[in-house]
Amino acid sequence: MAVGLRNFAADRVAAWLLLLLGIALFLWLASARAWVNDDAFITFRYAHNVAAGHGIVWNVVEPQRVEGSTSLAWTLLNAAAVRAGLEPLPFSHGLGLLAGACTLLLLFVGARRGLALAPLPALVAPALLCAERQWVLWSVSGMEMTAATMLLALASIRMLREQGAIPHWKDGWGSGLLFAMATLLRPESPLLHAAAAAGILLVGGRRAWRPVATSTLLHAVALLLLTGWRLLYFGQPLPNTFYAKVGALQLDRGLEFVAAFVTQGHILLQLGVIVGASVVTWKRARLPLAAFGMQGIVWLTWVAALGGGRWEFRLLVPILPALALLTAVAVAQVGGGRAQRDAAAPRSQRAIRAGAAVLLALLLVATSAPALHRPFRSFGDVLSSAQLLQSAEYVGLEASLLRRYLGPRERICTGWAGAIPYFTRAWHFDPWGLNTPEIARRPLDPTQVVFHQRHALWSDLRANRVMFCDLFNHFLFPAPFDPRQRRGVVPWVQPGVSVYSARLPEGHYWVFTSTRARAEVESRLSMWGLELVSVMELPAGWPRLGE
Repeated sequence: MAVGLRNFAADRVAAWLLLLLGIALFLWLASARAWVNDDAFITFRYAHNVAAGHGIVWNVVEPQRVEGSTSLAWTLLNAAAVRAGLEPLPFSHGLGLLAGACTLLLLFVGARRGLALAPLPALVAPALLCAERQWVLWSVSGMEMTAATMLLALASIRMLREQGAIPHWKDGWGSGLLFAMATLLRPESPLLHAAAAAGILLVGGRRAWRPVATSTLLHAVALLLLTGWRLLYFGQPLPNTFYAKVGALQLDRGLEFVAAFVTQGHILLQLGVIVGASVVTWKRARLPLAAFGMQGIVWLTWVAALGGGRWEFRLLVPILPALALLTAVAVAQVGGGRAQRDAAAPRSQRAIRAGAAVLLALLLVATSAPALHRPFRSFGDVLSSAQLLQSAEYVGLEASLLRRYLGPRERICTGWAGAIPYFTRAWHFDPWGLNTPEIARRPLDPTQVVFHQRHALWSDLRANRVMFCDLFNHFLFPAPFDPRQRRGVVPWVQPGVSVYSARLPEGHYWVFTSTRARAEVESRLSMWGLELVSVMELPAGWPRLGE
């Protein structure tokens, strides 16, 4: 027994050293892949306005309170950073990296204490997450997803820990508070809380409901207070992004999205291992299996019902830790790595089982890791991270060139609502409705691009006196507008409007239409010393964007 205990202690030291190595590897992988999603600049614009004392408004001129960022807490954190003199992009990158690394540590500790795994099998969970493409990429996107997922994973593990030998009412406050904090980062977080609670109640017996009830009640009170504040401040109970994006059952798109995630990220192999070992794991770890399994089912159903996502599997990041933990439990059963009691098994038996577990773990990691380098195979109207980065870089170029002409009192409309409004500070009319409540309440068109199925009309642009409106979802092109080259135009313009092509000193052509009189547009360009190359009417019959 003494030898077994010494071996167990050695395994623990080796596991911690390997974990630190894995965290360092994650930081290196993620830092080398740092990028920015254009929508991150939406949050940054709100953060700047909050820091400047304007409140949560999209436009400083003619301000209207609107929650156009999906993450309230991420907006406020960035506002605090701006107020402290920090730039929001590097701050968000750093915070995302920190959350990504802390989640690896959390999974190891959670697998050890919450799931009673031995040190080395517990490494499987952080190893899988470190090799997961979506975890690495979205940790350094400038957005909140990994930070929210870290809190959700911590809350879920805490909820399982609260099911001790004698569950008590007072034990549920920790998970309830953590789930409430996660809701400030991602408004869908109550779904995962409800799913974990349902799984625990399903298999936990009569005593399980006490801490679950406390946790649920605390979260419900926090959610009620948050909803009341939203009603008082914004006049609506949910973020404006919810109304802009949700509104129809789109299972065909959603199921395609989920299926592509399962196959492209080799998640199917992990699911196979989990299901294959479920008979044994159910006997030894039914609570984690029920809680995390229910979370996966509920979340995948929700994402499929929404129609999937516009971006590369971002919406599926919140269930990655649960998937990694369940896989670690399954691998541990192969290796006999449940708690310290297995350290006393015969050496030959332990060696065989440990070898099989190591091979299985290496296979799982080895099949996931290549996705870090292999381009995402796009499908439907979903954009890969490479396409998102390319678009964001181009829009960033537009913002850097147009910021010398556009200011807070210039009225613009462009579909890419991130970098250009952020850097120029121009008054911006968001035609997709994320930052425009009246557009977000429009009927949903299921034939359009997912999450962009509500849009403005030309009459909305006229009512808002827009001076510069995009024609192809952005502004700058290498050549003037050519009516002979048919391409998809944004749905908020109409045939017959005047299309202006102005040449910038750098050689780009600023192509736009306007609701203002031609003389007013030409006067504004002349004031800036820009050369107006052509003015043409938009021909009838051009396809709409996304068709």
